[in-house]
Amino acid sequence: MSYSKTFAALLALGCFTAHAEWSCTTKTGHTYTSSQSVMSDTCTEITAPAIKGSAPSAPAEPNTRVPKSAIDCETELGAAAVDRRKVQECIYKAQTGEELPPLKQSPTHASVSSAEYVASFGIYQVNSAGGVEPFVDLWNPNPKSAIKYVTISLTPYNAVGDVIHSSIGGGSTKVFRFTGPLANSDGIYPAHWGPSWYNATAECLVMQSLTVEFMNGSKVSFAGKQLRSVLAPDVKNSCRVQ
Repeated sequence: MSYSKTFAALLALGCFTAHAEWSCTTKTGHTYTSSQSVMSDTCTEITAPAIKGSAPSAPAEPNTRVPKSAIDCETELGAAAVDRRKVQECIYKAQTGEELPPLKQSPTHASVSSAEYVASFGIYQVNSAGGVEPFVDLWNPNPKSAIKYVTISLTPYNAVGDVIHSSIGGGSTKVFRFTGPLANSDGIYPAHWGPSWYNATAECLVMQSLTVEFMNGSKVSFAGKQLRSVLAPDVKNSCRVQ
């Protein structure tokens, strides 16, 4: 058997894995091992002892989770969907297979003005996989109409003030949507989203824009310096490092 045929036979036996051992006995009685080359003699017997620890691993379990929208969860929860926290828990569990982490204690602003929609915002947590979870504590300053939707764009930064990107899916600035209703009498509502970027260096978020749609059909939008007027006084919207 030629060298190439010997190689093919050994390959078929699965011998060329890490630290595999094999032996070849030729017609003339010569024995070759994995540390030698078989050049021209014909092999009459090829052996390949089992390699320790090389048993094939079990196939990975397929991801069978089916994402759910707010409408899916509202339908599933029925009357309980009035509690927006339960809707968020439903969406989060469908997305991650885990329970939604406990809410952080929202700040109380006794003097929230008639124009402030955001009591607080930032990174809720960076999980063990580097998943960055944002939160926004929302307030409806309009006593005449409940909030229908709030759309917010956020950009993550690292500890030295540089914009970071997600290692999965890429991207930096992302858009988030809160679904109401949120009435003025509901007080401050803590909105929370699951992992939205994957980057363990995330330390800070900057809000780029905010749009609020009301149940009566009116809409207001803010961006750039305009955001200062809709954020509570102690809310910082900068990740600049001195």
